[in-house]
Amino acid sequence: MCYVFSLTRGEPYEASIRALGVPVIWVGQQAIRIVRLWRIFTEIRRWKPTIIQSAHSYVNLYVTLVARLTGRPGIGAIRTDAAQAQHALGYLGRLSISMPSALIANSSQAIRTLEESGLRRSPSFLLENVVDTDLFKPLPYNAARSDVVVLAVGRLHPLKRHDLFLEVMARITRFAPQTRARIVGGGPLEEELQALAARSENRGNGLIRGCKCPI
Repeated sequence: MCYVFSLTRGEPYEASIRALGVPVIWVGQQAIRIVRLWRIFTEIRRWKPTIIQSAHSYVNLYVTLVARLTGRPGIGAIRTDAAQAQHALGYLGRLSISMPSALIANSSQAIRTLEESGLRRSPSFLLENVVDTDLFKPLPYNAARSDVVVLAVGRLHPLKRHDLFLEVMARITRFAPQTRARIVGGGPLEEELQALAARSENRGNGLIRGCKCPI
């Protein structure tokens, strides 16, 4: 049986996870870290999981400490590169990366950064993001269509660097005018990216505009 412990409520996939019959347990009632740690510890003792796995670097220390207290394997995670994780977590950043006995990353570059930084002596493993190919399939190839569409899908957040994506695409369209860019997602940078795409469009770079719907 799988259980999900969450520091927040109302996340985008919470309803889908519950629909699968997986309990989602809110453990973020208190902002004080030691209180949160105790709540997670009591829930782990109650449910007795075989493995405790983190989904984000900012909960690695919770997972690591509770795993050691309960004698269960604990696996940390990193969803960005090591530098970003350290910066986001402040003084706890190095510990969140170095303490887990094993660490899973969704980027080979993140693992290389960890190895080069010397922060990790324990093993790190690559677990790549996956796509459900039953739901997402390429359309049949149409040789008569000349346009090339490059798609970026993700949360509209500074970490995703959609601004860099648009900059690169603007350069590409100077040499390949048939190329178009689309961004699908939602988030705090929606208006900013719309404006950036509009400026690129006005310069004649031919980017398709729109966020949440295509840019």
